[in-house]
Amino acid sequence: FTLSEKIYVPVWAVAGALKQGIVWDANKNIVQAGKKSAEGVVKGDVIYVAPQSITSLFGGNQEIDKEKKQLSFEVLTVLWQGKAVQLDVQRLDGKLVVPVLSLAELAGQKVVWDALKKAATAQEKSAPVTQVGECPYISVDDIPHLFNLNVAVNDEAHTLEIRHQ
Repeated sequence: FTLSEKIYVPVWAVAGALKQGIVWDANKNIVQAGKKSAEGVVKGDVIYVAPQSITSLFGGNQEIDKEKKQLSFEVLTVLWQGKAVQLDVQRLDGKLVVPVLSLAELAGQKVVWDALKKAATAQEKSAPVTQVGECPYISVDDIPHLFNLNVAVNDEAHTLEIRHQ
């Protein structure tokens, strides 16, 4: 729906489609998904958030086609060793990127992030990182080199699978 010419998205519908839970704090008008939160609005019995809040709550990317009046979201489910895990996936300049520190923790590997050199180093190998907010992200193309892991993107299933080699 629109309010004061701003578009709002029903957050329960998106969370359900992504098979993720959310918590609604009616006192503060805040929606929480994991450790992330966003301001919400209630209309009728439906909780809505601004479109940009969908990506901050669940990750992924969004496209707005004003001519067609369409809003689309792309959110990939990350599979670690075949099991779904919480790992943000963004698309920057057409490339998929993930938070390098979170990936290292998931893989049980140590990584050093050098903010000045814009690089991450693990097992004496280095790869470039891009900062998103306060967090360094690595291209999925660099994951095999830096962490010695296999990566497979399945566009049809909307999954990013990461496994030990």
